[in-house]
Amino acid sequence: MECYLPGLNHQASGIRVNTQEKLSAERIATLMRAARKRAGLGQVDIAQKLGISQGAVSRTEHGILIPSAPIWFDFCKLTDISPDSLVTGFIEKSSPALLESPQGTAGFKIHSRYTTDRGSKIRAMLPFLSFFESIYGSQGMKQFLASIRVDPDFIVDHDNQINLNFCMDIASRLIKDGHLKARSLGRLAKAANQRESHGSMHSHYDSVDGALNRLQVLLRNARFYECNFDYKIEDFSSTSIQLSVTPNEHLKRFNYKNDELGDLLCRYKQHYFQQFAFAKSPSKEGQLIEKECLFHGGTRCVYEISVV
Repeated sequence: MECYLPGLNHQASGIRVNTQEKLSAERIATLMRAARKRAGLGQVDIAQKLGISQGAVSRTEHGILIPSAPIWFDFCKLTDISPDSLVTGFIEKSSPALLESPQGTAGFKIHSRYTTDRGSKIRAMLPFLSFFESIYGSQGMKQFLASIRVDPDFIVDHDNQINLNFCMDIASRLIKDGHLKARSLGRLAKAANQRESHGSMHSHYDSVDGALNRLQVLLRNARFYECNFDYKIEDFSSTSIQLSVTPNEHLKRFNYKNDELGDLLCRYKQHYFQQFAFAKSPSKEGQLIEKECLFHGGTRCVYEISVV
């Protein structure tokens, strides 16, 4: 018995589909593809375990059918994702980042350029992804991912990990097309203030008052975003915080300090810290001083942010 509700394709029966139903069908399709691949399962595996046909699974993954509530909950249990993914539109487990090998991409097809020394969560890439999509649109994003051979479903799971080349290739494309310059870094870093850029991690920051306290909590949660750098609070007071950002050994295999790209990434990090710190109190002034720069000859970056 196929416990599925009618979805997107009603041409044969003449039933109209409203915009909300269409969006729901598309969102469920994306989530089910991503969750299935994440679990390393095929459509036949899903069909057998849920007691439905492979055709029904396929049509759902194409946004043609919408699963009933019982089927959706059984699917979530089978693939170990939260049913709330249907509300958020993404998948996550909020687990700390651990450096991963090329064998950890499950059922996703990812170019080998991005599968060695995978230290970045997709969560850490969200500011760049949202900035890219705001310029090129969702279709442009899909075309770009196809061109670099990264499965678009891979970025639906915020806890999937990819290496630093992914971020650098996105940034390089934006620089090449003239969309990423020093004056646009503030706009890129604005994602630091958006709950969507942190997923469920935003709950750790919502109740924290004070710019420096917020930044302190973010640094303590750094491993839920990436493990490419070690973030350390060197000094903390009621008026300032000094932090260091030190690259881990595996980053020596990436050319992330090259010319314009390296300089922009350095400035982006500064904008990100400052915007995140003062997200809840934008009227207050803050000052960031760079005391040492990894991208300009130093062994690490050291910043001091003060409340003016």
